[in-house]
Amino acid sequence: MHKAFSLSVMEFPLPGEVPTASEESSHCQKKRKATAMKIALLLKSRRN
Repeated sequence: MHKAFSLSVMEFPLPGEVPTASEESSHCQKKRKATAMKIALLLKSRRN
């Protein structure tokens, strides 16, 4: 008789839980835009 091997089960997140490349790049673009806005506001406030 063969004994059954107990295979360890690895859990992977569902595709809906993993951000796609386009979602990640848009997130980075939003962060970059927000940072640029903050810098612009800081420079503007320093001039006054």
